[in-house]
Formats: sequence, C-alpha cells, structure tokens
Amino acid sequence: MRANNAVQPTFASANAAELNTLGGGSRHVAHAVHVVPIPTQPILKHMAKGYWITFYHSVRDPARLAEYGALAVPAIEAGGGRFLSRGPAARTFEGAEKQRTVLVEFDSVARAVQAYQSPQYQAALVLLKGAVERDVRIVEGVG
Repeated sequence: MRANNAVQPTFASANAAELNTLGGGSRHVAHAVHVVPIPTQPILKHMAKGYWITFYHSVRDPARLAEYGALAVPAIEAGGGRFLSRGPAARTFEGAEKQRTVLVEFDSVARAVQAYQSPQYQAALVLLKGAVERDVRIVEGVG
C-alpha cells in the first residue's frame, strides 16, 4: 500500500497486484481513504475595529469641558480606547469651520460601547450637561 504523507491530505489506495495477494487471489474492492488534517490552533474570526467619533458643534463652558476631559480620557483609555486625533480640523471642506473633533479607536464596536456605558465615563459625561453641543457616533471599521 502506498501513502502520501505530505502536508496535503493523504490518499491511500492499492494496485491490482496488491489486491490479489491480500485474499489469496480473490477479488477485493479498493477503497480510497481521505485524511483531512486538523488545525492545531484555533481559527479566530477577525473582528473589525470600532471607532468613537465626537463632533463638537459648540462649547459654552470651556472649564467644564476641561473637567470632563480630566475624567473622560482615563475612563476611555481604561476601556481600551486609543486616541487617534483630538482638536479642530486641519482643513474643513464641508460643514462647520474649526469644529473640534475627537477620534478614538477600539478593538471592536462592542468595546467602544462598553467604554461609553461604563460607570467611569458616565460620571465624566454628567459634567458636560449644558456645557457643549456635540454629536457622538460609534462606527465599525472596514476590514
């Protein structure tokens, strides 16, 4: 019997001469055996990153925004957030000029949502009530 034990799947078969010697000359039916290699490491599904994007339309109380930032930044970072950008736009092509924008990356949308809903971030968020007008979005990255 011949076997191919390479990395590819293994096939075993018998030729006519081998078959005749197996059963004293009687005819036997050969069966092909297909061995499929089993992965030794778990197969992980790639998850898209999550991005928390905040657009500040107006800031009525800069001191309260600073207090919020002192609590919000550590809360977001504790939730796995990585600040990619904070500040006014370098250039504005459409929309409001000089609008403050914050972009935070997370390992997943779920992690971003958990950070937003965390007690630490919610405590910071209370400080912003009435101090700013802003939009907050959590979006899924591509790929």
